[in-house]
Formats: sequence, structure tokens, C-alpha cells
Amino acid sequence: MKFIHSSDLQIGKAFGTFMPETATVLQDARQAVVRTLGELAVKNGASAVLIAGDIYDKQQISQQTLARAAARFLPARIAAVRRVR
Repeated sequence: MKFIHSSDLQIGKAFGTFMPETATVLQDARQAVVRTLGELAVKNGASAVLIAGDIYDKQQISQQTLARAAARFLPARIAAVRRVR
């Protein structure tokens, strides 16, 4: 079984110590990595993407942040996201 592994994406991180323009770029980059992981999984024939650690920066995330990250997997044809504790 092949899988792609990453960790601690911390999607939704505010980057409060940065200028707003820089914080936006950094937030977008965190979202973009989700799509990259999905594309790598498809390209390399991986059965799963394993993300260890914190996927999101906070336990309570906005629906917009959740939907944005989930939508990044769709172009890569990742069928399901399953959380394992």
C-alpha cells in the first residue's frame, strides 16, 4: 500500500504578527498544500493521504475554512476524508 504523508498543516492559522497581505499569502499557501497532497496521491498511485498532527489550527474552525480545504481535494479525485484518533 502506498500513501502520502504530511503533518501539522494548521489550516486557518491567523498569522497575526504579519502584515495582512503577507498573512493572506501564508493562509493561501496552507490551503494550496491540501490540493498538492491530493495531486501527489493520484500521480503516485497512493491509496491514502495520511496527515499526522494538527490539520486545522483551532479545534473550532469556520465552515468556510473547512469547505475550502475539502474543495481542494476534489480536483485530485480524493473520494473520502476520514479522521482517525
